[in-house]
Amino acid sequence: MRAPYLELWPPLAAFTPARRSATGPPFPFADPGYRLYAKGRHALWDGLRSVGLGGRDEEILVPAFNCGSEVEALVRAGLIPRFYEATETLEPDERELRELISPRTRALLLIHYLGFPQESGRWRAWCDERGLLLVEDCAHAWPIGGDRSPVGSVGDIAVYSLSKTLGLPEGGVLRSKHAPPGTDPERPLGLVAALERYGQSIVTALGWIPPEHRRPFPEVRQVQIGSTHQLAFGRARQASSATAFLLSRMDLAHVAQRRRTNYAELLDTFADRVPLPFRTLSIGACPLVFPIEVSNGPQVADRLRRQGVAARPWWSFLHPTLPVDRFPRALAWHRRFIVVPVHQGLRHRDVRRVRDALLDS
Repeated sequence: MRAPYLELWPPLAAFTPARRSATGPPFPFADPGYRLYAKGRHALWDGLRSVGLGGRDEEILVPAFNCGSEVEALVRAGLIPRFYEATETLEPDERELRELISPRTRALLLIHYLGFPQESGRWRAWCDERGLLLVEDCAHAWPIGGDRSPVGSVGDIAVYSLSKTLGLPEGGVLRSKHAPPGTDPERPLGLVAALERYGQSIVTALGWIPPEHRRPFPEVRQVQIGSTHQLAFGRARQASSATAFLLSRMDLAHVAQRRRTNYAELLDTFADRVPLPFRTLSIGACPLVFPIEVSNGPQVADRLRRQGVAARPWWSFLHPTLPVDRFPRALAWHRRFIVVPVHQGLRHRDVRRVRDALLDS
């Protein structure tokens, strides 16, 4: 029997039934501004409407190092992205932001890369001083608390991705400090997609490699986002009934703990090859994946795939509105590292497999 193929995202087949909690659902699922959508880009688009952004040539400060789908949602909402360059720590450069602000600037978009929280409190205060709204992109993050506020709790709006974090067939979460939009988008049943995702989880446990992981190593390139492109916005709608049901049956408390434990084990071996912002497992971090710097990404990823470990570049698509020539450091970040799994569905022996595969590569 073949060893399981270790995907970047947790298998749906490994979800843990929810435990009863005397304190109720965790943040943000009990927040008055919480809503569940099919995709994070739909949550972001609707969240922007909830705070009155878009449609009047308004500008938003946006990291040039981004996945593209959030930029598409901003453009769809009628906002004009004003990009800021990537720094070595991936924190915004305050001097650069001051130069970008104009009378039309309404908000700052802050991305919590790979589940490692930015200094939200600092940027909340910075926005308040200038009368700007703070938008938190938490698509990589999980809102654990501990000694700090949960990631996404200080922005005017925050969005999360359940498909990445929990392996659900879809799911984007909106938390808005303002009144949620008044009209509910359509909610389908979603049973077929849930069964397909469950089936994929079963066959990858038997060693099957998904077709998208057999394709050539993608190059970083600027793309036009047509209706069939994977970054296409599509029709905004709520998450399916099947996704909402699966979410209600999951034990959410153990997600961050398992991811942090798995990440720490790999970090012990590869700390010197991890990009600086992800070299310390900070308080509040819930790692989405494990990043490792490589100079020969296609060869390393191919060797890892042959050993049953998913390894891909992070964000190979560049949104068409990004003036690439003006942001060389952001472009360099796109090419700097590959990522491997650390999700909560991995057992201890799976993490050892990832470690050994990296050592052999």
